[in-house]
Amino acid sequence: MQKILLIVLLTGLLAACKKNHDKQLSCRLTALHAPSGLTTFFSYNNEGKLILEESGKSITTYTYEGATVTITTYDTGLISRRTIVLNNTLGLAANVRTEYGSDGANWSNTYHEYDGDEVIRSITTFPSNSPDTVTYLWTGHNMVGQVRGGDTTRFEYYTDKPRQDGDYLYLTQFVSGYEVFRTKDLFKGYAGATFIYDFTSDGKIAALKVPGIGTVYNCEYQCK
Repeated sequence: MQKILLIVLLTGLLAACKKNHDKQLSCRLTALHAPSGLTTFFSYNNEGKLILEESGKSITTYTYEGATVTITTYDTGLISRRTIVLNNTLGLAANVRTEYGSDGANWSNTYHEYDGDEVIRSITTFPSNSPDTVTYLWTGHNMVGQVRGGDTTRFEYYTDKPRQDGDYLYLTQFVSGYEVFRTKDLFKGYAGATFIYDFTSDGKIAALKVPGIGTVYNCEYQCK
């Protein structure tokens, strides 16, 4: 089920990410070190696309065929879920189908509607439950709200800083394997949870944290 991605991942993905400071270098995330001691490793193909994620006994593979990305997660050698993503011409996820278990009998399918590169609605269907609809609110090319039923969640941005790799939205979508939210400014937070960023001298994100929450993930990059 396509949950509100930002809220689901808030408690688990607060990162302190350090990159090489040289602007001329191209860097990509190769490892994510968790406080528990568990490290997630990322591998890429010659085109720079993510193809493998390894975390303990969990392995996730990414395969690409045209606009379709297939993301398969194995737990102790058995398939736990398979996600098939169809991207639109802008590289944003138009349809995301997730099948659970080896037979895929339990599944969810989310269709995203866009106005340009701004997602305006997500409709998720299930084998038996009623569809779930989320509507997105945008101002100044920033997603400022999500509406589900009678509940609205508001989001804030650092309007004096552009969105960049390493911010919260980037990290959450990177580990999911597809992109839905493409904003103009740097994501700040919501509902009392404010993200604080530290920057290198040349403007890259060096650290991401939320005051009062001690969880810190260390990001390892390979630059060339």
